[in-house]
Amino acid sequence: MRTILVKCFRRNVVTFLSSTLWLFLCFASLVQAGLFEEETQRLLTKLAAATDEEDKSKILDALREIGPEARAAIPVLTGLLDDEEQGFHAAQALSSMGAESIDALRSGLRHKTASVRAATLAATGLSEMTFAAEALIPDIMKLLRYDEEDNVRRAIFRALSELRLQPAVTLPAIIEALGSDDELDAESAVDALWKMGPFAGPALPALEKAAMGHPLVEVRRRSLFAMMDVDPSGKSAIKALTHGLNDDTRSDNSMFGSNVQQVATQLLPGLAPMASAAIPTLLKVLKSDDLRQNHRRYAEITYTLAALGVPEAVPVLKRDLRYEQLRNRSNYSMFFSSREIPDSFEQTCIRVNAAAALARLQSDKKPAIAELLNVLEENQWSVVAPPGPKGARLMDPRECAATGLGLLNGDAASALPALKRAMQAARDEGGFLSVKAAWAIARIDRQDRSCLDVLKKVDYTRDMPNYRDSPFHRESPEDVCKILGPRIDDLVPPLIKGVIHCQTNRPSYWIDILSLTDDSAVVKLVEQSRQVIEGESWESYKAHRVLEILGPRAEPALDQIIELLDSKDHTVRANVARILGAHGKQASKVVPALRRLLQDDRVLVRVRAAEAIGQFGNDAIEAADDLRQLSKDDYQWVRQASARALAAITNPTNPRK
Repeated sequence: MRTILVKCFRRNVVTFLSSTLWLFLCFASLVQAGLFEEETQRLLTKLAAATDEEDKSKILDALREIGPEARAAIPVLTGLLDDEEQGFHAAQALSSMGAESIDALRSGLRHKTASVRAATLAATGLSEMTFAAEALIPDIMKLLRYDEEDNVRRAIFRALSELRLQPAVTLPAIIEALGSDDELDAESAVDALWKMGPFAGPALPALEKAAMGHPLVEVRRRSLFAMMDVDPSGKSAIKALTHGLNDDTRSDNSMFGSNVQQVATQLLPGLAPMASAAIPTLLKVLKSDDLRQNHRRYAEITYTLAALGVPEAVPVLKRDLRYEQLRNRSNYSMFFSSREIPDSFEQTCIRVNAAAALARLQSDKKPAIAELLNVLEENQWSVVAPPGPKGARLMDPRECAATGLGLLNGDAASALPALKRAMQAARDEGGFLSVKAAWAIARIDRQDRSCLDVLKKVDYTRDMPNYRDSPFHRESPEDVCKILGPRIDDLVPPLIKGVIHCQTNRPSYWIDILSLTDDSAVVKLVEQSRQVIEGESWESYKAHRVLEILGPRAEPALDQIIELLDSKDHTVRANVARILGAHGKQASKVVPALRRLLQDDRVLVRVRAAEAIGQFGNDAIEAADDLRQLSKDDYQWVRQASARALAAITNPTNPRK
């Protein structure tokens, strides 16, 4: 009897303490909500008195920062949608308030003024309203059908590409626009699919059709790039890329007037192991005299043929070893004006790339290696290496020679002394040859460490693996790690710096390399990202992006990421909660941390925590009671998020995502 009484007493104490804690948190939230209401009223009073447009913009941005807690400002913000100067800022502030502002945003989409409709669409697309914006999809689709204003139509496609909601409704409409003869619609549609990436997978057949037969060359050109982003493996793009090798119609809209043929030539080398279907077309292009009018394109074609191991290319390549036809240099004047370009520049570029391909295709590599060494040790080419006035840069033939030697791996061991001399000499000149020579040395001699001094000083803030000045041009992350072996540890610090300060906002290539090294590299990357986030740097959005790209690969540093949930900045807590939703295999660690955020005093944090918990499916069943409590939340956005999450975790057929 005594034991039963003790158990009952303990149970009642626990229940009492839990209830007291919940009441305390509710009280704290009410106090905090009161502070937000006071701040909102203060800002609205200040806004009414403001006469300077810049001051008004700052006030509206401050309301946007408050977010859903500033819902008292919705009527005022709705009225400001008509303002030519502040309409966009008002729309942005409204979109930060989630489900509370849907009616106001809908009125913006139905506004009689095109600029208001466009501003509302832009803000809707840029916001992080997630599922709350689904209510606006019918209105956006109606605009797509009937609105004829150019700026509105562009904004429609941008908004759909960023929201990525209801694909069964939105993707067919975008695909229909892709097939249109209207230039604005077709180009906006292909850009939207390009931006959506793998989400636009069902559009791949339409993109292939556009790449191979759309009447607008710019649409054909962009469709090839879009296919590579929608299907990163590249398998779906091979047929269209092969067809594009014969499409030399020049585009007037793209940078430098490039055409479909040039894009296909640029993208195919990365798909060499899978591109056997393109061999007949590649051989036809190789035999064309026009190919020798563009040494960069010649380099890509010969590289692809060599990577595919096509012996039929050997006779043509042998002929090109003796290539001596002069090119009309007026084609370079656009970028290099009257700067001296040696007459033999184009000839040498053709010969060196032919030699590089021959060395890979023939069992007797000595003649080709001799040709490559001959070019590598010539000194006249430094005059063409510096960038031109528009940033364009003629390729130093010595770089091609170094790259060709590196691709031979151990078969080019006899070239190591020459490569080391070139690396040191070019390092003193400050050119790109030192980087290419260093990587060639790393490939040929897997024990050499002299190349690391150069590789550690490369600017890794540029993400693109197909960036020609990158030491890893055309290399997969797996190959980079395999070639460097233990030497990769020396490159971890500069690679991490490149990821954090990446200029392209797409640091995935370097992140892939770091995640393939060892757990310590990932831990260091997360720690650096965390320092940037906590330091409130303007680059903090990049650090959040890094954690998002890492996803489950950040498991070795999961505790450090979870600690960010204690940040004083509510946007950090919200972003990290969203990121943690990807760590499905770590429910035992992540879900308890997210449950704490369900009682956060900020609406956006509660919404993101509920969304993240829902991604764990049945593994987050322990959070069911907390989510039921949120069904009484004062904010519609939170109630909707908790209902969705509760349905996800209590569905017996819904395992973790």
